[in-house]
Amino acid sequence: MKFADIPGGSGMIISRGTLSAMGFSALSCLPYCSPFCKIIYAVPAFTTYLLNESPLPSLQVSLLTPTNDSILFSASSEIKVPDALTMHLDSMHAEIFRPQPRGRPKEDLIPLAEVDISKLHFKGNQKITMKNQTLKLGDVGQFARLVEDAAYHSTFRTAMHAKTKVGLAGLTTSIDITKEVEMPGFSNFTELAINDLTIRERDDQGNNIFAETVLFNPTPASVTLVMKLTLWDKGDVTLSILAANHSIGTATSSINNIKSGNNTLSIRAFLDGDVLEENISGIIREQIPYLRKGDIKITATGKSVVYNGQHLEYWETALQAVRVEVTRSVREVVNMVLDTLDGDDIVGEDGDDSGFGIFGFEIDIPRVQEGVRSVVEGLVEQILDTAKGLDENEEDTFTEELTVLGRLILRLLQVLGVL
Repeated sequence: MKFADIPGGSGMIISRGTLSAMGFSALSCLPYCSPFCKIIYAVPAFTTYLLNESPLPSLQVSLLTPTNDSILFSASSEIKVPDALTMHLDSMHAEIFRPQPRGRPKEDLIPLAEVDISKLHFKGNQKITMKNQTLKLGDVGQFARLVEDAAYHSTFRTAMHAKTKVGLAGLTTSIDITKEVEMPGFSNFTELAINDLTIRERDDQGNNIFAETVLFNPTPASVTLVMKLTLWDKGDVTLSILAANHSIGTATSSINNIKSGNNTLSIRAFLDGDVLEENISGIIREQIPYLRKGDIKITATGKSVVYNGQHLEYWETALQAVRVEVTRSVREVVNMVLDTLDGDDIVGEDGDDSGFGIFGFEIDIPRVQEGVRSVVEGLVEQILDTAKGLDENEEDTFTEELTVLGRLILRLLQVLGVL
């Protein structure tokens, strides 16, 4: 990956992110731009080489105490000041924005974030670091577009403009730089994996679906949403689960540590049975192309971002611009749930065959105590076979068959304890 001059051009500036976690991962590149661009210009003899040839350095970024107009960050890199030299960077103001088409006047750019960095001093062999800098959030529309860039594409770019003076070995020079950096994106979360899915008794928020997912962060930066004030401070990102443009439930995860590479997230969720039942025909109609292949499509979009008990509307607006779609095998998902129901937990609370329990929670479904797995697997096959036989061109029978399929799916969700 290389740095390149920003092309000019006319048009608007725009930006993006996530899951909750998404928005934080995309933002991790913003504080990255300032230290790196300053450092490469601090050693004029190597400027051209570093701009055109050097790869992105290893960078650790911590994001903490987010608000609706700012977030604190600290950053450290593997870049060192040359031995036996000292370097200072005057205070500077940096603007971060989304790269624009060629020919766009600089004065027309709308920053998605800004940062004022105080004067910094570094000794020989000292790594370049910045601590507790305040990143001021700018235009929310620009940030939302940056979040989209990072979420949907294999790469995305962020740019910055800054002016400052750099002193090295007694020499001082002024710099006025406008540069951009390219980073790998999330490619619509194609590597999002579900490792575990269980049904339990509902918690105090009504959640009874608990999952463990693995989110791959492709960016070279690590991000920590630091729990700063107390051990209980955390960042919660809640997504709306969508089907046929209806919100049929929510999924929530606490975002406290997103690093480069694979990250395991714990998800707690619930489905709204009333909404599902009222809109089952439209939902099944949307799912038919996937069910015919033995799959199910799960869609989610940002709903709320809460930090330390307060809603962060800025972040919520940005994440609501993103829709995440995940397609999974129906059999695979059902088997994960069945694995949690097998064993001693599958008994009625009174020991009879009138129902089965999930972690002590009674579900009144007759005749499923014995052979639960075979009953559910048979229902799944019936659903998939019915979906394959549906013919949209046969209007007289299509609606009736669609209704039958909807009832089968609702029955399956009831048997599994989801509803």
